[in-house]
Amino acid sequence: MIKTVANTLISISPAFLKKISEDTLKPIGRNLFRKELTMSVLISMQEQKQVKKNKLVLVVSKGTADAIYPAFILATTAVSQGMEVFMYFTFGGMKVLTKDTRDTIEPSKDLGIDKGTLQSLVQKGGMPTIPQMLEMAMQAGVHINACSPTMKLFGTTKESLVSTEIPVVGAATFLEWASDPEAITLFI
Repeated sequence: MIKTVANTLISISPAFLKKISEDTLKPIGRNLFRKELTMSVLISMQEQKQVKKNKLVLVVSKGTADAIYPAFILATTAVSQGMEVFMYFTFGGMKVLTKDTRDTIEPSKDLGIDKGTLQSLVQKGGMPTIPQMLEMAMQAGVHINACSPTMKLFGTTKESLVSTEIPVVGAATFLEWASDPEAITLFI
């Protein structure tokens, strides 16, 4: 019961918690709020809960333009705000990193437009192309990574990547990044 009370209270703002005292808390069921769980502990728990995330981990698994653009937009925005960013390209997302397939990237059928229309919109809107977005992300310090199991599955070699400097990593490395408590992990 105490844990339930604490979990409920840590969602309350620290400023509000500072204003109230233990004697204003009402008994809950047969259990009273225990003195061991002081207001300073609750405030500390709230402050820990509000730790700012400083790492973004993106799994780019779709090879369509309308999936790839948002991934690069998020990555370059996050790195510009001081976050460390890791992009893990797997399955369809590997089209971006592979010389022979990056020019074959098209919008998904859900978007309702063809490749030519999208290219026209990108040009009119002043947006960079996908290869330009990749270059911008790399120059900005985004960690671009190719999935080794996907490469093995499709027979992709390091030499067939757009840059031989792109690290090839496996699921264990991705899980290490994703399990960091300061990381936001998104699948795109």
